[in-house]
Amino acid sequence: MADQSTCKNCGTLTQGAYCHNCGQRSGIHKVSFSETFGDLASGLFTLEAPIWRTTRALLLTPNQLFAEYLNGQRKKYYKPVAYFILWSALFIMIRSLLKFDPFKSVQTDTTLNTDIQWLYDAGKFMSSNINNFMFIFVFTLGGFLKIFFYKKHSYAEFVAISFYLLCVYTLINTLFQIYLKLSGTQPNFIPALLFGLYLVFAIPSWLKGNRVLSIFKTVVVFFLAFLFYLALSFGLSILIVLFF
Repeated sequence: MADQSTCKNCGTLTQGAYCHNCGQRSGIHKVSFSETFGDLASGLFTLEAPIWRTTRALLLTPNQLFAEYLNGQRKKYYKPVAYFILWSALFIMIRSLLKFDPFKSVQTDTTLNTDIQWLYDAGKFMSSNINNFMFIFVFTLGGFLKIFFYKKHSYAEFVAISFYLLCVYTLINTLFQIYLKLSGTQPNFIPALLFGLYLVFAIPSWLKGNRVLSIFKTVVVFFLAFLFYLALSFGLSILIVLFF
């Protein structure tokens, strides 16, 4: 029988390489550079690390990722909210490095009447905080998925999957802002259209059923969720600009 030891994390008497109660490694000693950077390397740079496994599945086989995650394979993939926050942080970091401001040209080329200055300010506020407003998109997308595919899953499950889906939208926006900065092109709705196409690829293959009907529902879900997301985000931006 393997030697027993006491887990230094939860105090459980355990045996083997990992604690059966909390999952921490049994052989924990003093913190070392090897352990610190080894954990970083295993978490980021190995092909089977959850972050890369999740990214690969999300882009190539989203139907498999969604089904396995909802069926209980939670350890296999990066958690949806944490994964969404990770991509949001990357978006913010790249935007900061690029000093990207989609409203800069509007401010330079347009002499705004003071009566509509608040609209410009609200738009600029929304653009500057788009990563925070993206949480609204998660819930509008999850809500309309529940409305149109109500028999398939609960609202909580649709919201969890929406966090994964919005990671793809964040990735598209991250790459697109690099393109806009390098090309000098004006912002447009290409990222939203690309995301809509991705949803048509991902959702019907996951939810099965009549494919033509599922594609039609997915398109309607996308447009309604996107419109509600824009309306709510801009409405909140107006309130914040006017009253805070």
